[in-house]
Amino acid sequence: MATTTAPTRFLTDAQVQSYQRDGYLAVRGVLDATQIGTLRRVTEALVECSRAVMKSDALFDLDPRHTGAQPVLRRIKNPADNDPLYRWVTFESPIPDIVAQLLGPAVRFHHSKLNMKGSLIGAAVEFHQDAAFYPHSNDDVLAVGLLLDDATADNGAMAVLPGSHRGPIYTHYDGQGRFVGCMRPDDVERLATSRAVLPRSPLYGTLVRGTAPGMARRTAGDMPLPPDFSQGYTSIYELQSETSR
Repeated sequence: MATTTAPTRFLTDAQVQSYQRDGYLAVRGVLDATQIGTLRRVTEALVECSRAVMKSDALFDLDPRHTGAQPVLRRIKNPADNDPLYRWVTFESPIPDIVAQLLGPAVRFHHSKLNMKGSLIGAAVEFHQDAAFYPHSNDDVLAVGLLLDDATADNGAMAVLPGSHRGPIYTHYDGQGRFVGCMRPDDVERLATSRAVLPRSPLYGTLVRGTAPGMARRTAGDMPLPPDFSQGYTSIYELQSETSR
């Protein structure tokens, strides 16, 4: 998606400034309860389809505990490419205009995904920065999350470190030179991760984030290139599993 028209203003100047300062922004009421309920039913139907799948594929990222009798998904890939309602959310809901207020009117959509976290068996995501995965020469990139269920510390919601987008982009390689999709433990220990909060997106691409079980513009020289994923990218879950091998 690309647009050069002036967006409808959904955000106040104070909200834009908050995003620039903290690296994330909570925007409530973007979709109504009926729309969220319909998205839940669409998602449940996709989960039902996964019962016939025993290996991760182009649509489903399966947890190792997944079975036909008890589906356990880590992620549904590219729902906007596979369902018309999710496509509407991506291109026609208020979300594109909200993004345009934060990045400017020339916006390009990259991909969509549904992160799943089932009760008691959801997969954790270690602290990381999305910018480590992106082949971009600047940080005019953000991620938007739409909550379909309540997200709390008890159910393993994502936490972010406010203001960390103004710091360095940390290495996401381990000591053996493998790209593992998460920050090294010593870097995490040096950060005051006790200050992490539960956001409600959008999220700056350089913001430090993870889940439990003055804005400087970056240039090409500041943005490290990720590995060559042209031969296939599995998921952050698979990458981070390398840290325990």
